[in-house]
Amino acid sequence: MWSNAKLYFDNIEVDWEEDEAPSVCRVLFRPSDFLQVPFRKLPAHLRAFEKEAREYYDVIPESYSVLCCSASAAERRLSILGYSRGRAEEAWNSAKTEALLKAEQDNSSETLREMNLAIADLFDTISYKEWQTKYTEILRAKASGANDNSDETFIFLRSLNPTEVRDPLMWVAIQLYALEPTKLWVDLTEVIESEDETKESIFGEDEIPDRFKYAFGKITLLTEGVTDSRILSASLNEFYPEARDLYSFVDFEGFKVEGGASPLAKLLRGFAGAGLTDRYIAIFDNDAAGHEAFALVKSVALPPNIRAITLPDLVG
Repeated sequence: MWSNAKLYFDNIEVDWEEDEAPSVCRVLFRPSDFLQVPFRKLPAHLRAFEKEAREYYDVIPESYSVLCCSASAAERRLSILGYSRGRAEEAWNSAKTEALLKAEQDNSSETLREMNLAIADLFDTISYKEWQTKYTEILRAKASGANDNSDETFIFLRSLNPTEVRDPLMWVAIQLYALEPTKLWVDLTEVIESEDETKESIFGEDEIPDRFKYAFGKITLLTEGVTDSRILSASLNEFYPEARDLYSFVDFEGFKVEGGASPLAKLLRGFAGAGLTDRYIAIFDNDAAGHEAFALVKSVALPPNIRAITLPDLVG
């Protein structure tokens, strides 16, 4: 039923893997982004879609279920989880390299071989920025009602897709950074009306597909003590509420964890030595003891999932 859930960047419907749509929604949106509104309060593009969808409803919904968030909030969440603008460009370039190699080694049918060669020719002469511009132009024209059925446009849209990028979240990020929307929308009305999903099931604790384990693993912030953790947690709630659920803190009181700069350094080295794969950020105080412990930690080759920083200088 998720085939009827559409992802929009502003009024532009974008491509996503239907089978992975629930997991993608749980990354892009928070439970507070789930809204149920009357038809008149839907944006124009969703009203148009719902008018067409009404013939499939047994009863016309009294309210319509959508997910809505700002693009900046979605980008912050994606960036925290590793889907930054820089990583998106790297993924695009990797897909380009793979497309060129695929065309070079292609032993499929003549039709597919011609298609792959045409895609390779396109990739060979286009840059990431040029691709972003052209992709945006095509999707905006389509959203405005223009139908470009040319072979060139078909080949261009076929040249990069979720299958080539391999990571559904990265493909969404690539499109986000190309289109630069203001808001993200998902129309869940038919999914909710059919009782295939509920708000609780979408944002529940169901088992995560292996390909999304990294994105759903929280980042643990390790501080020198419970006061630091409380201040950072409150600050996240106040200034970055869209990202608060991506982080967790050590329970100093519940597990009698020893506080201080030196114990934190020892804890971090222990995590590194144990080969833990979860993500950790150790935050040392900006004082003599903190800098000394930080220097000790930095002298060790920490694995990529573990980072150490000091609190910044205060600016008066």
